Amino acid sequence: MKKLLRKLIGAETTTQKGELAAAEIISAELGRSGIDSRIDNWDGTRANITARVPQAQVPQARVTSAGGKQALLFACHLDVVGAGEASWKYPAFAAVESDGKIHGRGSADMKGGIAAAVTAIGEIVDSGMKLQGDIILFGAAGEETDSCGTKRFVRNFGGMPSLAGVVIPEPTDFEIITAHRGMLWLKVTTKGKAAHGSTPQLGVNAIASMKALLGELENYEIAFEPHELLGGCSMSINTIAGGKAINVVPDKCDIGIDIRTLPAQNRQAIIADFE
Repeated sequence: MKKLLRKLIGAETTTQKGELAAAEIISAELGRSGIDSRIDNWDGTRANITARVPQAQVPQARVTSAGGKQALLFACHLDVVGAGEASWKYPAFAAVESDGKIHGRGSADMKGGIAAAVTAIGEIVDSGMKLQGDIILFGAAGEETDSCGTKRFVRNFGGMPSLAGVVIPEPTDFEIITAHRGMLWLKVTTKGKAAHGSTPQLGVNAIASMKALLGELENYEIAFEPHELLGGCSMSINTIAGGKAINVVPDKCDIGIDIRTLPAQNRQAIIADFE
């Protein structure tokens, strides 16, 4: 597993470089156990990978499914955030082992989890264990940014069986997490009228309009019923952008709002409330 993890860390799967290299590493590793996989590649280096056990190319004498039973899905993401400008003790993509740990970007989130899932699936196949249902592995592109891989998977993947459960091997400090809040991202825009900075009275300042809106949002609370496991809904205004030049009255200002939702909440109702 450590060898696989080192390879995955070395595949620098940032948004700029894409996930194809990691998908190919995983496909080769699964192939060692006779497991077929499919790489969905687009835009040059963006990629998802899917695999299903058992499939036609996995010897049924070694792995059998009870048939018609619910499947178990391992859901992972292949991408990592960039190394940034921070000073690293070891090179970010060198996968250096020290003091019993492998250091590198993605070692925890979530190349380590991918390596564990792929290794476990291979061990199950190699052992000849009788399964109660199929095992499906999905590795997604773009989880750290726009979830492009998951959206593409939902659109294109056919024949998804009923699931007994989903295992997401994200780093959780060895706690078993059994629920997760949903996510809703909103962009709110105020519009104004551009004018020269020396004659602001001839324009309408979109940033000033946004200031008034932010004052209203500061005391705004989204209605929710507390969830037994997840607690409450949260809202955070995390980005703001406005203006094109210091000498021009801005005619547009945008904010980005991160909302974490509960199972009983309706996304469209939240959006309608904002509108």
